[in-house]
Amino acid sequence: MINLKDLICFCEEIEKHESIPSVAQYVVETIEKVLQGCYACFYVLSENQKQLVLLAYGSYSPELYSIERKNTLYWKALIRKETVVLDCSLIPKEILSVCNATQKIIVPIVWEQRLMGALVVESLKNLPEESIELLEFMATIAAKSMSFIKLKESLATSLDALASLNKKKKLLVDVSLKLFEYQSRDDIGEFLIDKIRDVFGFVDVSLLWADSKREDLSKGSVDSIRESQKTKIILPFTIKATDPSEMAVAIKYEDTFWGTLFVKSPSGKAINKRDGELLSSLCSYFAAILTTRSQFKKLARMRRMERAFLEIIIEAAGKDSIEEICGYVVKKLNETALCQALVYKISTIKDKREIKVIARGESAKIFEDMKDNINVAVGNSIDVPIAFEGKVFGILRIMDRQGYFSNKEGKDMLSILARHLGILWGYKEIILKTKHEALRDSLTGLWNRKYFSMKMEEELERCKRYGGTFALVMVDLRDFKAINDTFGHLEGDRLLIELALLLEMRIRKSDIIARYGGDEFVAFHPQTSLEKAVRLWEKISKEIESNLWGSRGLKMAIDFGVASCPEDGVNIDSLLKKADKRMYESKNRAKMNLSKG
Repeated sequence: MINLKDLICFCEEIEKHESIPSVAQYVVETIEKVLQGCYACFYVLSENQKQLVLLAYGSYSPELYSIERKNTLYWKALIRKETVVLDCSLIPKEILSVCNATQKIIVPIVWEQRLMGALVVESLKNLPEESIELLEFMATIAAKSMSFIKLKESLATSLDALASLNKKKKLLVDVSLKLFEYQSRDDIGEFLIDKIRDVFGFVDVSLLWADSKREDLSKGSVDSIRESQKTKIILPFTIKATDPSEMAVAIKYEDTFWGTLFVKSPSGKAINKRDGELLSSLCSYFAAILTTRSQFKKLARMRRMERAFLEIIIEAAGKDSIEEICGYVVKKLNETALCQALVYKISTIKDKREIKVIARGESAKIFEDMKDNINVAVGNSIDVPIAFEGKVFGILRIMDRQGYFSNKEGKDMLSILARHLGILWGYKEIILKTKHEALRDSLTGLWNRKYFSMKMEEELERCKRYGGTFALVMVDLRDFKAINDTFGHLEGDRLLIELALLLEMRIRKSDIIARYGGDEFVAFHPQTSLEKAVRLWEKISKEIESNLWGSRGLKMAIDFGVASCPEDGVNIDSLLKKADKRMYESKNRAKMNLSKG
């Protein structure tokens, strides 16, 4: 599987390709490189929108070099613009390029809801969900690059056409090139109006942006502006039938309508069709510039977001706990100034779902009143689930400041971020569970010797620094070998489990009880004197002796020895030796009393 750094490299490398075939071949080669056992083909939509045409393929030559609309197996995915995963055992073998493939994936190549082609992958094994999402991600990046290349080619075509015009037209070529020097839309409009007036000698030139509520955005006072607020110009240009000295020209590029240019010739002179065609070409080029800038800004913003999100995830992966991971992600999102964020943790305690905020940035004041209530919505907030392998760990809530995440691409970016956050969350839980299990005794469920030694080191360090006392107790089950020999190890294990349960119930929450090995246990009692510990264990010992244990109702007894810090030592070895010695003294006294009895 490709890692996050390779994804960044993929996004950067694909930008270097100058043609759509080059992009297609790079995508196919990358897929076959990072997904072993997968073979890819790249199809593009024909000009008439009626078929898919093969543009690039990898190790295997495909069976189909063009795919007609009647081939519903493919076009179902394209019409819905959704990825389709097919079981190869259920489809005809003749449409498979790889005869022993088990899975066929069809990924639409879509940009701005516009279908551009399809990525077809055949795999020798069933791909996990993460691999299919990777294919969708690569198809989206390819679609962006193809759109960018088409846009540049279209602009180049427009420039070539303008360059072949006559003197008057060449003058407008110079004007069109000059348009690139202006940064804002309104400045470009003002410059265009001035030059059109100078070149054509029109007495009145006005421009109305499609999203403007004002009647006259620029210079002039053509009456048709008021009419244009009711009707959008669809034709390239329209000469007014009742007054041929007035003309309206659409500022439009492909499907994007920017506004309308209105002109009026001097002395009621009729405007000729040639001037309309010339102004229409200029306005189309003007619209192409605006569209290009808009697309460049959008692509640049998306790429910045992609890099920022990938860097956030890479850095977050190095944090120790899920709280630190979520806190870091929220902090970085808030620092981007694009959004404010917080993370809810969802957990189940005694069959009851509990939701609480575990990460909230310092600047996220807008969330202050929400507390731990996820049902409270604030403005245009966006909630994205944080999940891994079907389990939902939490919710990433985003307050979109600039509207960057309101479109499909922005929401997809948030989903990718939340998905990686879910993977980190899941792995941290697995690691925590594994560590927890490694420190527990597998039979009794008590802490094991390793954990006990760690806690003792911590407590000794605390006592050296701040003072205080604690008691250490060694416990041994009397004559346990005889029980095993007589009744078997299964019965012996049952006694150990029952004894461990009793010992856990009789100590405080601040105390620690661990299985030291075999039939030996060790206990730690912070802020407890030797005398108090002895009284506690004498009481526990009497309770053990007064009960019957196991499936056979056996009698049990324990021997114990207590050592106290700092009186009996200030390190683990000396305390354990002292407690062990006193335990054996107790065991010998018990044997002597038994022989006397």
